[in-house]
Amino acid sequence: MTPPFPNTPSDSPSIVNTTEYDDPRDAFASGPVTETRSPARARARATGVPRRSGTPPPPRTPEGAADAASAGRPASEAAARDIRTPEPVLENLALSAIEVIAGARDLEQLGRWVTREVYEHLGIRVTVASRARRMRGAVGKRPVILGTRVSAFRTGETIVDGVVTVTMRDRTRAVAIRIEWEGGRWRASAIHVL
Repeated sequence: MTPPFPNTPSDSPSIVNTTEYDDPRDAFASGPVTETRSPARARARATGVPRRSGTPPPPRTPEGAADAASAGRPASEAAARDIRTPEPVLENLALSAIEVIAGARDLEQLGRWVTREVYEHLGIRVTVASRARRMRGAVGKRPVILGTRVSAFRTGETIVDGVVTVTMRDRTRAVAIRIEWEGGRWRASAIHVL
């Protein structure tokens, strides 16, 4: 039997004969599909984990990690490190909230990091601020941040209250934030920009 491609031997590990179709248009072709793949791609297909070449495999979840995450405890060392250091999250949320109110960032970008109540509260603030800018004839622009100062206070094992003082060119603002550890990450349950 002749190989399907002229310069590839038929017993090469890079030839994969399969009846599964990668492209829906191939479903109308008769017979099995023969493709040329690299050994790494063939292994990724066999294991069901698509990866780009050169990227490390995803970390395996230890037994009982889902139970630990559902109980509010960290499931891995990275999660444990994140729960111990909430200050970067507080600072990033404060700066993002200020940028959203200033009209330099879309509110949708914060959707993953805040609860529904916070999202609705910030939506009202964005509407009021955009109306005020329109009345003045101003355009929303990114504020120039000169410095920040973060103070975090643990009120529970998975709850942190924080105050972030943000110094800008024309004013200094304080942002009060409460973040809660849920689902393996921090989420803001209250944000108040003063």
